[in-house]
Amino acid sequence: GPAIAGFMIGAAGVAITYIVGVILYGLGILCMTRIVSAPASSESQKTPVGKSIVEGFTYVRENRLVLILLLFGLVPMFIVMPFQNLLVVFAEKIWDVGPRGFGILSATMGIGGVVGSFWVATLGDTHRRLKRMMISMLAFGCCLFSFAVSPYFLLGLPLIFFANIFANVFSTLNNIAIQLFIPDRVRGRISSFLMMSFSLPMLGTLPVAAVAEVYGAPFAVAISSVLAVLAGVLFFVFSPSLRNMDAGVRAAMRDEK
Repeated sequence: GPAIAGFMIGAAGVAITYIVGVILYGLGILCMTRIVSAPASSESQKTPVGKSIVEGFTYVRENRLVLILLLFGLVPMFIVMPFQNLLVVFAEKIWDVGPRGFGILSATMGIGGVVGSFWVATLGDTHRRLKRMMISMLAFGCCLFSFAVSPYFLLGLPLIFFANIFANVFSTLNNIAIQLFIPDRVRGRISSFLMMSFSLPMLGTLPVAAVAEVYGAPFAVAISSVLAVLAGVLFFVFSPSLRNMDAGVRAAMRDEK
């Protein structure tokens, strides 16, 4: 999606791209109306919605590894992912490449996300998820920091490409670990918490944009990448539950069987 939108912005402009996006959303809603809901189970019919929500919060509070994984996937992304909203500043003010350059930046970032998804898919089942999560998080921070301080547009393209690969790998491995750990009876409720990883990080746009306004977009993105890596390292250092994540996931999978 971002790749196609990036090329469209460069070719037809932002307004046309938004119009096409609205049309596609409309088609998606239309397709949803054709989905037939499955009959609710007897358990779901007996459980009020409010009670289900409370049970979800209770499960997260009582299962420390799930809570840590949710925060581990959310906090670094909250700090750094708003950089996406500053790409236009890099295109217009830093590198002076205009709308077409912004489109190319967006497309490169989108393609990196797709490549990251395929990369995770090729890994298959692994007992070294934590190691790969930490490596991908550190690599993401390094690539994004280098992107922020890059003086050249053409150098920034491969850096943002690899940064988004590693960001996607980190987020996907984190979500997989949570899904493997939790039992089926709370899967829907915990999945709702995972959806926050798509929306809450955008709230970080306000402080990052405020820093960018005073000190410039490169400084704001660079300091965000450093803070995100620092947050991830602190999670690892001070959380025994996280360091024992792989063993905890294996034990949960055995219990589920």
